[in-house]
Amino acid sequence: MTTPDEAWRVLDSADRLYDQASVEAALDRLADEIGARVGDQDPLLLCVMTGGLVPAAELFTRLQFPVQLDYLHATRYRGGTRGHDLQWICPPSQPLKDRTVLVVDDILDEGLTLAAILEYCREQGARAVYSVVLVEKLH
Repeated sequence: MTTPDEAWRVLDSADRLYDQASVEAALDRLADEIGARVGDQDPLLLCVMTGGLVPAAELFTRLQFPVQLDYLHATRYRGGTRGHDLQWICPPSQPLKDRTVLVVDDILDEGLTLAAILEYCREQGARAVYSVVLVEKLH
């Protein structure tokens, strides 16, 4: 677990990749694209905890159509920066069968966690599954 001192050291030494205005503009574009694609399908927005919490909330407030909100918690990182096998901590509470599902996370790293989550949604009978990430990490 990260201590407050460690968190401050990271914040103090971090480079800002995007300013607030760029992030806001990206969220606005995402909301518009999502609305055009699934706005008439009563989608279920699934927030991937905990990283997806802020992007999901910011996106949720921008969506101009009915949408249900739920969350899931699946991780490969377990508090670290290197991935392991997928661990399911909490599945979604809403049924996914015959639903259009939007899975929202913060960063697409290797894509293994997100791929497993999308597959889970399909296995649960989701009609359509979309992923939404704020940033794609380049390797």
